[in-house]
Amino acid sequence: MTAESISKHIGIVKDEHPRIISGLELGTMLDAQLKEALKSEVIFARVAPEQKYRVVCMLQKMGHIVAVTGDGVNDSPALKKADIGVAMGISGTDVAKEAADMILTDDNFA
Repeated sequence: MTAESISKHIGIVKDEHPRIISGLELGTMLDAQLKEALKSEVIFARVAPEQKYRVVCMLQKMGHIVAVTGDGVNDSPALKKADIGVAMGISGTDVAKEAADMILTDDNFA
């Protein structure tokens, strides 16, 4: 519910009821199912680092330009794989900052 609320508040999603996929559900999805889910508005919540990486790879295979944000060591593979990796400058680890293309020095997207 938190991910959905934030996504709607900042305008990332427009659908009244976007699909929400948890890490648990994503772990059981075949690539074809993931690809189909990515064709519409979807929110991923509570995903593991390797799942974040998988989503990035699938979006790129589908021809999308992918930006990823992260702050931890576990985010670094997805930050590196993304077309644009954005790390948090205050709360981010050194590993995340090294993997990223851009660092938000004040952790503020504005």
